[in-house]
Amino acid sequence: MTLNTSPLWRLLDATAVALPTIENLAGLRGTAPDGAPAANRKALARLLAHEHRLDPDALQALTELAAADTPVLVCGQQAGLLLGPGYTIHKALALLALRDRVRAATGRPAVAVFWVEANDHDWAEVARIRIPGRPDFRLALPTALEGRSVGRIPFDATLKGPLRGLLSELAADWPADLLHPAQACLGDAATPAAFFCELLRTLTRGSGLIVLDPSRPAVRELAGPFHRLLHARSVPLAEAVARSTPRLVDLGFTPPVSEAARFPWFVEVDGRRQRPSDEMQAVASVAGPADRLSPDVLGRPLLQDWLLGTALSVLGPSEILYNCQIAGAHEALDLQAPMLWPRPRLRWIGREELNTLRALGLDPAAPPVPGQPWPEDWLRGLDGMAEALEAAEELRELGIRSRELATRFSEREDLQDLLPMAERAMAALAQLGERIQGLARKGHKQQLKEIHALTDWLDHPGLPQERRVNSLALLARAGLSRLDQTLWSQLDPAAEGVSWLIHHAGQVHIEQEHTQSGSPDA
Repeated sequence: MTLNTSPLWRLLDATAVALPTIENLAGLRGTAPDGAPAANRKALARLLAHEHRLDPDALQALTELAAADTPVLVCGQQAGLLLGPGYTIHKALALLALRDRVRAATGRPAVAVFWVEANDHDWAEVARIRIPGRPDFRLALPTALEGRSVGRIPFDATLKGPLRGLLSELAADWPADLLHPAQACLGDAATPAAFFCELLRTLTRGSGLIVLDPSRPAVRELAGPFHRLLHARSVPLAEAVARSTPRLVDLGFTPPVSEAARFPWFVEVDGRRQRPSDEMQAVASVAGPADRLSPDVLGRPLLQDWLLGTALSVLGPSEILYNCQIAGAHEALDLQAPMLWPRPRLRWIGREELNTLRALGLDPAAPPVPGQPWPEDWLRGLDGMAEALEAAEELRELGIRSRELATRFSEREDLQDLLPMAERAMAALAQLGERIQGLARKGHKQQLKEIHALTDWLDHPGLPQERRVNSLALLARAGLSRLDQTLWSQLDPAAEGVSWLIHHAGQVHIEQEHTQSGSPDA
């Protein structure tokens, strides 16, 4: 893995138990037979069997999960609508690819678990669906339900109705074998988190992926002793975070949490999450019903590792920072710290779209997008544009020269109005140049519009495709209805830079990015 020159690699080198390299995958091990995760995994395997009953491969994975010596690989994501942003499926693909590599390297079973963060209560992040070419979809939450975790919100007709309407509108554009499962999962779901879980299970059926919702009452009950352990060892936990935080700063990173909370968990009161404010409330919360408890952002990965004995975690950049900030906390809880593996960066593009952009001389890795200027070299190739650009440049230079002359003479008392006049002239000349360019572009309006519609699916400045575009929308555009081995087996989860997922007629080919300059995206 070629991360050894990046700040992220230096961070992992300073905090991780094992560096994320292909060579180190062969050393992954399960949890200690006498540790808490070993017993937890047996209980989880029983709890999750009914949810995965339609997938024999997942049931086999649950049997393997119950064995203490099986390495467990985990990724996770907040339970967004229609699987949330594109990096949800990127994490799942990387996780399955790594699981297969561990199996091949060790000759033994390994299991992949997708941790659905359903205890989160940030509805604004959950409820947004971005599909290029359409207005952003946002599902409004009734005021009475604000502050509840995604796994606790009743998914009634009020919330499902707008989603059903959106899916109906997409019927003309999306493959039926993707749309119909989404509609069926929506109809049966009791909560938004349950919708996410069932949809993910459906799209990955046959992969052996285990989908885990920690907000389920039975899982929360199983996690009750963990919160009592958090309370008993809150001081060494806070000290571990305090030791790790300066290390992040020294390496040039901003710690995601300024300091560890005194009580790193939430308790639900009247359906809303709140943190204990004093020792009395903390004792009462961990001694009360466990199905009201959930960890905070630093406690969440610790709960995951306490339940599963995680050998490897696939993480996004911000998640890596959180996990590095709790370096040392595992030791305080007598837990094995997992290998931290950065998720790969991916872009989806159609083969025809890729060929179109390259034929036009546009870089698919940095294409013109709505609201951004077009590359001048490309514009000069359009009929009439070279002359328009040259005229605009002449007018701009004339305006600059006028201002220089006015500045030279404006010191004289009787000529002090020259500079304001020149500045107005500059503005007028610039406006005239823009008008000339606009008229020249008018004849190419349809072509520019078509290219913008194509590039709207790609990265925008500061907003990568995988953060902007919805997961199901990417699958639909690629003509895919599920994630299968032909897709993740092509993925190199150790690749540096960005990989392209190039799709055509429902088939996807994965390759490393090759821009026109020949250099990958850093």
